[in-house]
Amino acid sequence: MPSTLQSLTALAAEKSSDKRRVLLREVTDLFFETSDQDRSAQESEDFDVILSSVSQEMAEEVRIELAERFADTPDAPYRLVRQLASDEQISVAGKVLRKSFALKDHDLVTIAHSRGQEHLLAIAGREYVPEAVSDAVVQRGDDETLARLASNEGAAISRKSMETLVDRAQDATILHGPLVQRASLPPDLLNEMYAFVEDRLKQKILERNEALSESELEGALKNRRARPDDSLPADYEDARKFVRNARLRKQVDASFLARQLRDGEETRFLIAFADTAQIDFNAARSVFRNPSQEPLALVCKAAGLDRSLFVTLALLRAGEGGPDLGHAQSLGKVYDETPREAAERVMRFWKVRKAAETEAA
Repeated sequence: MPSTLQSLTALAAEKSSDKRRVLLREVTDLFFETSDQDRSAQESEDFDVILSSVSQEMAEEVRIELAERFADTPDAPYRLVRQLASDEQISVAGKVLRKSFALKDHDLVTIAHSRGQEHLLAIAGREYVPEAVSDAVVQRGDDETLARLASNEGAAISRKSMETLVDRAQDATILHGPLVQRASLPPDLLNEMYAFVEDRLKQKILERNEALSESELEGALKNRRARPDDSLPADYEDARKFVRNARLRKQVDASFLARQLRDGEETRFLIAFADTAQIDFNAARSVFRNPSQEPLALVCKAAGLDRSLFVTLALLRAGEGGPDLGHAQSLGKVYDETPREAAERVMRFWKVRKAAETEAA
């Protein structure tokens, strides 16, 4: 074998692309004709040097051929596989990124930080994605890539990255299904999503809540994350003082909430509504602006706000062009059909988030 490798190494200096292609095929065939146990460390090194040095200057179709042959090979030459995985052309890199076990975690992290979305998408679909690699994908991935990662139960995703995914999901519906159905999504983050996902997924969240044991529920409630908010409305502080003074005068009741909406004082309403329901401002705003009626009904029911107030708030929220009083009966039905126990379970998570916000203040 040494003499063969020496002769092939000499051919590596050949400038003819046709002869180089022959060289690559010969060396590749030679590699697969021997097992890892039959090759010495030096011979394996020689294979790696020859294949990687020659292949990088070859045409795309040749690199694709190499990628196809080595992607599923556990003992593939390391330099070559790393080189193919970081190839600018996804046609070359894709299968290696998805399949190769010869790549190390730090290789995948480096590629995730240096290549484009197609490379990230391939990494997100690997059979197993280590936590550090998932973190890199979450930092740079677009919505489609993050949906692929969230759908991949073989991907280990850190708590911090899970929080990032849930935050991104507020503006990316493509993430809703993968996250809600992800078995490892922590229950407290799952319940944050109740405020903005579609009805089918809301039901899934309630079903998962029902399946939680008391010990699991208590454990989940301990996962408190403060959510510093840098997007409070400009009138937030003035509105907060107004509501606080109204509360001191015992004026914050159902009529107060409705009056703020009628007067166009949305920030005052949201602060008073959040305080009454014992949830944080962001959760209240998300619930109130959700086009679905269910989140608002859930909060009202769990907070002990009566049916008539819910109907009033839903009608006022719609504004011009929204439902008229003829829809009051159907809105009331939404409230009636919202299970109180299920509502209270979701609210327990939101109340914990409110406690975390208060502690962080």
